Amino acid sequence: MHQNNMYKEMVVYIEACESGSMFENILPDNINIYALSAANSTESSWGTYCGSAAKVNGVGVGSCLGDLFSVNWMEDADRANMATETLQDQYETVAKETTKSSVLQWGQLTFTNEPIGDFEAGDVESSKPEHLFGKLKKFGKNLMRSTTDDLSESVKVKNESAVDSRDNTLFMLYNAYMEDQSVENAQAV
Repeated sequence: MHQNNMYKEMVVYIEACESGSMFENILPDNINIYALSAANSTESSWGTYCGSAAKVNGVGVGSCLGDLFSVNWMEDADRANMATETLQDQYETVAKETTKSSVLQWGQLTFTNEPIGDFEAGDVESSKPEHLFGKLKKFGKNLMRSTTDDLSESVKVKNESAVDSRDNTLFMLYNAYMEDQSVENAQAV
């Protein structure tokens, strides 16, 4: 894409265990790509809103509702003034709130003083088709309202309910057993 001049500046967010491995010693710092990773190249990413916090409309879903990095990024974008919050501001907020893994910056950092609204779709006018980010933003707002209206309580719930993504399957099986101690659930664990 860089060789074909397909973008002016690009921002990439990667949510995965060992996501730093996508950029470490790979992404140059001179091709106008700025990236954030949820973790370094050797550590796990963390699910959040897991266990008893994994409810939608009062119903447990049996899985984590999101990942700590992604949820923190989307919640920040939801709260942000897209015209004034910069990429650097967002990185600092998300890195501070993501307490279980190392959120890292990669690539070209020279344009991190630009507003996130230049890269993330803001509020979409009702006359235009809804963009994916607009749909995600609505989902995130509804999820936040169903979980808590208190931001500090939200940070607490996200971190206390976090599960190492490598352990997610075992965590889900254990929770299923704790809710229904059937022979089938015991064997699954």
